[in-house]
Amino acid sequence: MKLVYPLTIQLDNTELMYSLRSVEKHLTSVDEVIVVGSEVSDWLTNVTQICLSDVSGRKQLSIRKKIIAALNYTDEFLFMNDDVFFIKDTTDFPYYWHGLLKPYAESGARPLEKKLMSINKPAKLFDGHYPLIYDQRFKEASEHFPSDCIIKSLYCNYFEIEGEFVPDCKLLRPMKKQEIYDFIQDKHCFSTGMMSISSAVLVLQELFPSKSKYEV
Repeated sequence: MKLVYPLTIQLDNTELMYSLRSVEKHLTSVDEVIVVGSEVSDWLTNVTQICLSDVSGRKQLSIRKKIIAALNYTDEFLFMNDDVFFIKDTTDFPYYWHGLLKPYAESGARPLEKKLMSINKPAKLFDGHYPLIYDQRFKEASEHFPSDCIIKSLYCNYFEIEGEFVPDCKLLRPMKKQEIYDFIQDKHCFSTGMMSISSAVLVLQELFPSKSKYEV
């Protein structure tokens, strides 16, 4: 299985480092890691890079272009952000949703919801922080929507994927170490954000103390 990370330019790639350690430990079916972005860290090795710059100020369009670039390289892949960490051995990757698009605050949800309603498609919110599989059908789906629509929900609703209702796995705020362990105990993966990564690093260090094959 191919695993694709869409990377933006950033000063600190701590999340990517621990994400890759989690992949090596728990996603044994992954035989190639592909990073799509214009720059990679000096410590990164044993990955395939597809060099593609972001479109300034266009987050969703940049992600869409990176997905299509990856699909020009391989027919199917597991899409995963660098702030996601697997904590259990995993071979199955369902499509998870956790609500409806209507109340979702992300700006790209509005044009997507409007277009989905106009073509009588569902309007579930699949844009959580679980990895998911894309295949060549993505190219077809993307042709029918404005360029700044949120991506996961575009793909899954266009093809009317039923999915499983599961709360999102993202840590939204700083937490004490035991609180984090309590939050993740029943999950196979979890995600961090700007508000939570500093407190989560202690847990990541305990879960993944050893270098992966993706580190020099």
